[in-house]
Amino acid sequence: MMALLDDLGIRYFPQYVIGHKFCVDAFVPHAATVIQFDGDYWHGNPAVCATLNRVQRANQGRDRGHDAYMAACGFQVLRIWERDFYHDRAGVAARLGHLAS
Repeated sequence: MMALLDDLGIRYFPQYVIGHKFCVDAFVPHAATVIQFDGDYWHGNPAVCATLNRVQRANQGRDRGHDAYMAACGFQVLRIWERDFYHDRAGVAARLGHLAS
């Protein structure tokens, strides 16, 4: 997934810790943007998981909390589903293209 960011010319820090609290998949400082690549199963992608189990519900709650914290810090959060990455890479690239420096 980081290779896609590289291919798009996006300057980012991988596995970046924000606020001494959260490690994000990628941080794009010039755009104040956090990118999270979410696994379909673990994060409960509704396109894949018709019914969420306890772990998926907990992970989604945690994700909402992380997103709220990032927003309060002034960061935009982009979440990319695993399914989208593998089945619609052009669409994912289009979503991320504005971050190229």
